[in-house]
Amino acid sequence: MKTSFVFHIMIASIILFFVGIFYQTLLQLRFDIHEETHNQSQQIFKAFYELKNLELEFYYEKNDEYIEKIKQFKEEKEALLYTDYSMKFLLIKVYYPLEKIEILQAYQNLLLEYHQLLEHIISDTIKLGLTHNEGLYGSLRRDAHTVENIAKKYQDETLMVHLLMMRRHEKDYMLRGLNEYVEKFKAKAIETTHYIETSYATDRLPLEKSLLNYVKNFEAFVALSNRIGETNHLGLRADAKQIRIHFENLDKVTTQTYIKVIESIQKTIFWIKILNVINLLVLIFLVYLIKKEMIYHQEKNPLTGMNGNTKIKRKLQELLKYNDERVIAYFDFDNFKSFNDKFGFKIGDEAIEYFALILNQTLHDKRFFLGHIGGDDFIMISKNASFEICLEKIEESINKLKLFGEKYYTQQEREKGFIFQKDRYGIERQMPLLGVSVAIVHLQKETKIESIDTLSAYISELKLKSKENGIAIQHL
Repeated sequence: MKTSFVFHIMIASIILFFVGIFYQTLLQLRFDIHEETHNQSQQIFKAFYELKNLELEFYYEKNDEYIEKIKQFKEEKEALLYTDYSMKFLLIKVYYPLEKIEILQAYQNLLLEYHQLLEHIISDTIKLGLTHNEGLYGSLRRDAHTVENIAKKYQDETLMVHLLMMRRHEKDYMLRGLNEYVEKFKAKAIETTHYIETSYATDRLPLEKSLLNYVKNFEAFVALSNRIGETNHLGLRADAKQIRIHFENLDKVTTQTYIKVIESIQKTIFWIKILNVINLLVLIFLVYLIKKEMIYHQEKNPLTGMNGNTKIKRKLQELLKYNDERVIAYFDFDNFKSFNDKFGFKIGDEAIEYFALILNQTLHDKRFFLGHIGGDDFIMISKNASFEICLEKIEESINKLKLFGEKYYTQQEREKGFIFQKDRYGIERQMPLLGVSVAIVHLQKETKIESIDTLSAYISELKLKSKENGIAIQHL
């Protein structure tokens, strides 16, 4: 059972539980008091739905019209947002229950909080840039173009490659919102800075300054984007969504309680108590399921269901203590970006899932531990199979992946061994076909490795070599 499904059931159970408690109180109130509260709350809900539509239209359009409308909302709804219900109902009925006044004021405060949250989102979105030529979007583009123009001036293809990789990580982060692309961007920035320091005598200062501005603006973009929740669906936008859900649930609850006022108090209270006990038991069970599901997802990769990073790290730590022959193979797709660009992310995910299936079928017995590090990166660890057997299985896996690509490439593309694909600048280039390269570390008997970091260093070095030869092997 998926965690999201269980979570939604749990939310429904929680709402039903509190509806029961709330309804028991409503049954003790007079019908006119209930009706008055209902009418007031409906005005707040109506205002909420109006503000909700403005929020969603702003996300879609991102123009000044909706910014101005959201700002004007506070002035137009001033009476509703700042009404003192305790004083209002004191003039109407001196016996108006305090808890009813507090409920209305809670709705009022939630609506005000929602509006204030949208003002923060708008302010931060303007800083990011309503278009790609404004705000931090525009700054990033201009800084990158400055470095690019200097590189073109000196016809420095190496600097262009560095910059293209930084832009790629930047765009990947904007598309997926994953921190791994931020780290890749920073690492490439350090590498680019070092290259500039060692390769340029003139134009060095403008280059360094532009690159520094580019990095600073990207870091500011990431911080602001995370705060808003622009790419990772967290932050302020997630808070606004939670308020919307909360408001919609409150609306349903209020309507339900209003309809059921005429029901018998004793009979309703009895059945609500029974229902609350059942809900409590269901909640306890759902919390157990969610906890179990969370543990499972921490151990497994959500796309392929293979062992995730937690288990991989634990397995590598075990491997360091083992003295007999061991083999570690790191699989990394070749030309995966061009494949994704041509066929789409859905087919790209299918390729990842298909390769996971290949590994599970080819290396299916207990001698092999398989893991999915993330993206198009996989790992195989063996401490009971010989190097020759491991190599044979690895080569078989590589050959099977080629069959997957043949389903999508044309016969002409397969015969040529490449496709024509436009790069990010719209220039059509030859791109090799999808493949996989493997970095293999063969630890012979009694070979000691000090730490996982040391092993990772070997693998990183081999990964570069494997991109040239398909398979790179290091015997230790």
